[in-house]
Amino acid sequence: MKKKFFILIIISTSILYSQNNKEKKTENSEDVEKKQQEIFVQTADNLYNDEKIKIAYLYYKDFLEIYPQSQYKKYIKEKIAEIYEKTHEYHKAAEIFSQLQHEEENLNEKIRYLYHEARLYDMTGFYSLSVDKYKKIIKLDDTGTFSNIAREKLKYIADNNLLH
Repeated sequence: MKKKFFILIIISTSILYSQNNKEKKTENSEDVEKKQQEIFVQTADNLYNDEKIKIAYLYYKDFLEIYPQSQYKKYIKEKIAEIYEKTHEYHKAAEIFSQLQHEEENLNEKIRYLYHEARLYDMTGFYSLSVDKYKKIIKLDDTGTFSNIAREKLKYIADNNLLH
């Protein structure tokens, strides 16, 4: 089944790509691959936006297998995390945000991923994990927007005695 799905993706990507490039006679292989990736992502996003979540999920997962070093890698992982959240698989979503946070070099993005991870732990009642993440956010950037939110969340957790 997966092979058939993969073949269908490649065929549809190739057809869409050839239709979009009738005027272009020559292109190098990097340009072709980049355009294929753009079409692949656009197709998955269209499925996601049309609420065809399970099919979009398969497209995103296949994309990461086919193009593991793509410039869209972080974006795709975030979309998969969103799908996990929509389907109430919060731990899987938190796991992806944790991976992204560890891979990220940009401090603002690292903090944003930490916040999403903490928020998901809050949603599932794993307050000790969310508290750790909120404290880490404050430690990384004491004055930013996410650190202010983290302080509010920590206060809420403490005021409501949510840590047992």
